Amino acid sequence: MARSGRSGARRHYDGVMPEPTHVPATQPAGPPSTSRSASAGPPTTSHAAFLPLRLPPGVDLRRALEAAAAGFAPEGCFVVSGIGSLQDAQLRLAAHDEATCFDGPWEILSLAGTLTRDGAHLHIALSGGRGQVVGGHLVHGNRVRTTAEVLLCRPAGWVLGRGRDAATGYDELQVRRSP
Repeated sequence: MARSGRSGARRHYDGVMPEPTHVPATQPAGPPSTSRSASAGPPTTSHAAFLPLRLPPGVDLRRALEAAAAGFAPEGCFVVSGIGSLQDAQLRLAAHDEATCFDGPWEILSLAGTLTRDGAHLHIALSGGRGQVVGGHLVHGNRVRTTAEVLLCRPAGWVLGRGRDAATGYDELQVRRSP
């Protein structure tokens, strides 16, 4: 079922992205704040922009998401939902440096993470033909089998990035207010 290594040639998604949909964020109970300092915590009112995507067969899922995010949210965005299917999935499993390949068709049960100028951090859970479930980091080279339906969210007033964290030794999410 699983084999180490990467698969061959790659194609890039050239599809047209729909216009983003702007939806007001849910407001907490109580009157909205009129003053927002960087130390005051999250804003009480804001807007977020959403971009629904449908990716066709053969597309490299991660590359297509990175390309969509670069145009839609150069300040960074979240992948809030993702379903669909992959053929011959490749995942970087926990505590491994190399991707592991899982042959055959796989259903995408869940896809979530962040996309920033500094890099992506995407987790995916997959189900195989016998109901087995695998999960890990989404790497380049994962080809959509039939479809991938993904929702991106660009939070208003925030810039997302990645930078080295001394405690973990990894590039971790960094969140700051927009200027």
